[in-house]
Amino acid sequence: MAIRTQIVYLKTAIIFFCSFNFCQFSVASTIFFSQSDQESPFIEEIWIQGKQHDIDSLLANSKWISLPFDKNSITIQFNSVKEAQDQVVQYAYLLEGFDSAWVFTGDQRRAFYANLTSGSYTFKFKSSQDGISWQITTTPLRIVVITPFWSYWWFPLIAMLFVVLILFLIYKLRVNEAINNVLELEKIRKSETEALRVSMARDFHDEMGNKLASIIVLVSTLELLIKDKTEEIKKALNRIEIDSKALFSGTKTFIWSIDPKSDTLYEILNYIIHFGTDLYENAPMDFFVKNQVTENLTKANMRVGVSRQIFFILKEAMTNSLVHSKATKIDLSFHVDPTSSTFMVTLSDNGVGLDQKLLESPRGLRNMRTRAEKIDCHLALSNNLDGGLAVTLSGIVSDSHGL
Repeated sequence: MAIRTQIVYLKTAIIFFCSFNFCQFSVASTIFFSQSDQESPFIEEIWIQGKQHDIDSLLANSKWISLPFDKNSITIQFNSVKEAQDQVVQYAYLLEGFDSAWVFTGDQRRAFYANLTSGSYTFKFKSSQDGISWQITTTPLRIVVITPFWSYWWFPLIAMLFVVLILFLIYKLRVNEAINNVLELEKIRKSETEALRVSMARDFHDEMGNKLASIIVLVSTLELLIKDKTEEIKKALNRIEIDSKALFSGTKTFIWSIDPKSDTLYEILNYIIHFGTDLYENAPMDFFVKNQVTENLTKANMRVGVSRQIFFILKEAMTNSLVHSKATKIDLSFHVDPTSSTFMVTLSDNGVGLDQKLLESPRGLRNMRTRAEKIDCHLALSNNLDGGLAVTLSGIVSDSHGL
């Protein structure tokens, strides 16, 4: 309850009335009340966006009113109790942060503010009975308009990063889509190529292989049928038979290399081992395979055409060892490193080795080196410490997934 004090001012006047036969005087007094008889002005009602709110409920949990950025219009009604009923109370208000000076409203008791910008404001108001002495409210109202998130300094940066991220994701999706399309086309081409290779291998085997086999049989039959063979006929028939067998062997290798099955290291090594076994079967030397060809090597895929070149390189190395090494033992070893996706095949013997000049000469064993370079492999020839020659072929497996 507000305690009000009242100070009374008394103004006295002595008035004389005189006539010819008497004089009369009287005392007139007027009472005025001081400004302290007024209570401190207070807020009665508040409207936010045209909706009335109780001031006590608005300030129940805080000492200020918080307005959303999209509900930033407010009307404030204030009042003051007067003691002298014959005088009109005047009002003035000021919104710090918005008004530059006090706004005098006479006896109007409302202040309206529309579309307040984000920030903090303090609403003050005062009242007066004579327009000279003013009673200012002891509890000014603080108003805070919340700043929208897009007005902060970091929002443009985050928005820019978000746009960049979206553009990057769109770019990434398009790149991945293009890559997937290329891979799909490559897969289709590979499937079509493999089907064509299988068909060619089958047709070539049926036509060329069978015809060559027939020629070899015919030559053998001619040798039996011709009784009185001259030396020239014998030589010619023998030459036809040798060339036919060589052509048949070469055709067999070519047909094997066309077949997509030959693109795995498993097939290549098995084919080389079979060739070596047949080559050294009747030779005065022993052929040993130091490693076992396991099924997991079927997952070591090589590029198309590589298998044929690897076979010819090792075929020539085996043939040279048979003809020139004078060895009694031939070893074939191989190794596959799944970590680096590399392979290494080594053919070594215990023969006489190779002349050092021939080893260092770039023209030495030119065919083998040319074939190795064609398939991006490395060919190394070195004499063993205990005698003999070692031929090592190494390269990269195009696909070693699952090894």
